Amino acid sequence: MEEDFFAGGELTQDEFRQLVRLAYRYLYWDVDQTDHWRVPLPGGADGHIDFKQAGPTPYGDDFYRTVTPER
Repeated sequence: MEEDFFAGGELTQDEFRQLVRLAYRYLYWDVDQTDHWRVPLPGGADGHIDFKQAGPTPYGDDFYRTVTPER
């Protein structure tokens, strides 16, 4: 990955809103039941993103932050 991608720093509020909108659309239209991503990060660490449509979660419901796209 190019270092310039990470040099952009934290997401702006507009970028975060766009991320929520795209994730919401992806989950609604493209995720059948689950999808799991491993995201290589600088320094050799990995991030993990899990999309799940139904069923019990590995944590209590209070663990998750509710985000919805602006309409």
